[in-house]
Amino acid sequence: MTTGERIKNLRVARHMSQEELAEKVGLKKAAISKYENGLVVNIKRDIIGKLADALETAPTYLMGMRDEMPTNAIPVTRFAPVLGTVRCGEPLLAEENIEGYMPIPYSNDGQDYFILHAVGDSMDLAGISEGDLLIVRKQPEVESSEIAIVCVNGDEATAKYYGLHGNMAILTPKSSNPENQTQVYDIKKTPVRVIGRVVKIMKDC
Repeated sequence: MTTGERIKNLRVARHMSQEELAEKVGLKKAAISKYENGLVVNIKRDIIGKLADALETAPTYLMGMRDEMPTNAIPVTRFAPVLGTVRCGEPLLAEENIEGYMPIPYSNDGQDYFILHAVGDSMDLAGISEGDLLIVRKQPEVESSEIAIVCVNGDEATAKYYGLHGNMAILTPKSSNPENQTQVYDIKKTPVRVIGRVVKIMKDC
């Protein structure tokens, strides 16, 4: 992981916003955002020290000189952002899209995850019901047997089985409702983009 990714992961695990971390360190929120997004690579050592103190870790961990968390640091639980809606063309993890954070059963594997609310009944026979939470791993491609989160023509993201055959993108539901039919798009005429793969379904209890 990069220094920015380590800062972000620890900040989220500590339930801190960028603004709260910036206040602890004596910086502006924009600086924290630049660090996390890799726009500033060579962070001054004194700033690294302050960030490490605020995040309850060691400077050597933030700088990538050690892969393990120091033994005196608070154990980190992996959290992922819960998003309201996702539209093509908008920043996926913009703070205004984030409703909150939830723990997920994945270690810091270097992959990015987010959580979406399931809407509708188009995938009920695949085990996805209205109100379920979907843990999604960001990735631009999926296998035909995997459930993808897909954006079509700038509309809200949808969960479907996804296949690409030549220029034709095929979105297949698995539903008890006959109104939910397979959708086929010519990607040369209609923008279709895979955002990620559904890796876990958390049932609405």
